Order: sequence, then C-alpha cells, then structure tokens
Amino acid sequence: MKEMKKISIILFFGVFLLLVPTISRAQETPAADSVATNTEFLKVDAKELEKFAKDTKRFDAQLQRLIDGDTTLTDEEVRDIYFGFSYTDKYSAFGDKCFKADEELDKNNTKKALELYEKQLEKSPVCASLLLRVMSIYFFLEGKDSENAQRINLRLKLIAHMLHRTGDGISMETAYKVNWVDDEYFILKTFGCKRFLEQQIAQGNSAIGDKLKVEIDGKIYDFYFDLTRYFVKMNDMLK
Repeated sequence: MKEMKKISIILFFGVFLLLVPTISRAQETPAADSVATNTEFLKVDAKELEKFAKDTKRFDAQLQRLIDGDTTLTDEEVRDIYFGFSYTDKYSAFGDKCFKADEELDKNNTKKALELYEKQLEKSPVCASLLLRVMSIYFFLEGKDSENAQRINLRLKLIAHMLHRTGDGISMETAYKVNWVDDEYFILKTFGCKRFLEQQIAQGNSAIGDKLKVEIDGKIYDFYFDLTRYFVKMNDMLK
C-alpha cells in the first residue's frame, strides 16, 4: 500500500512540477485558466484532420517527431497529430485504459505494470493521461533524474500545452477538446483538482462531451469537455 500511495503522490504532483510551468495563468477562474484567449483557441477542423490522417506517410513522420519529443513542433502541428490520431485505424475509445496494468499496480507489481502501460502507450502514443502514468512510474522506479521519465515528459508537455489552447472549459461552445475520457481528468489535474464531484453528458453546436463539477482550493467549478470523436467511435462500435 505504501508503494501505491507513493506512486499516486508522484502522479499528482508530477503535473505541477513538470507541466504547470508551461501553462500561462491569465484569468481568475480555473476554467478560464488557459494559455488561450477567446480569439486564440486552436481550431479543430474534422475534415482537415481526417485528410491529414489519411496521408499516412506524412502523419507517421509527424507522429514520430512528437514521440521523440521534438520541441520545435508548434501547437498547430501537435493538434494535428493528437486529434488526427483519432481518425486512424489505431484509435480506440478505450485507448486510455489498461486494466491489467492497473491490477498489477494494485498488487504493487510496479515493473510489470510499467511494462503493460508501455505496451498500451505504443497503441495510444498521444494519450496524455497514459503518458502521465508512465512518466510517474519511471520517476518512482528510477528517481528524479530518470532519463526515461524526462523522455516521456517532453512529449507530454507538448500535448498539455496544446490541449490548454483548445478552449477554456467555461461552456460547451468553448469546451476543452480531448480524444479520451481520462484526458479530461488529466487537464483538471493541471489546475490542481483533487476532488471530482459530478459528471454528466453535455451537448452543444453538434458537439457532445462531459460537464464535470470539481473542487479546486475549496471552490466549486464546472468544466466542459468536447468528446465528440470518442462518442463517434463508441457509436461505431455499437453498430
């Protein structure tokens, strides 16, 4: 249990130590706490992303740059890779999940859990929540100077910064856009959220996602997330 508790602590505080410095704090409410302003949100164009993803040679080359932690990538390029991935055959609505790894971690089989998470990360290489978990375990196993953790962190920083520019989370019209449910919680953790109170389906402007009520520093906030690609994939699976 002590080992599991320590990993959980590293998982949570790793966000602040490694990601928050990359995110500007411009407005009062956490839901508006974004690097973006209302006129600077990154546009997520489904048609353009699908077109980009179908150009497999180009897409794979760009994806490899992100995997390598290429810091010359722009937010626009990272956006195309992250959301474009949801238009590839590799995308799964459950790509953020690895239940066998979770079970191993619960049993304190940390190295086995890491092995399984790494395999899942190969299938979902742009999933922020999965990257955070792998990075945190590397820090736990190898210490604060872990080269493996730093390698993962480069990719995670690029994705985190981009996600914060997709919206402000104040309404469904300006919702943060993500590929996976767990990436919602990843974004919330970057705002210091420790307590999740309520979750419900939200819709607006042909988009569908979640409205999450959370507590941050003793205050209650609502965050909106656009999970359209996730729901489209889920619908396809049920046909």
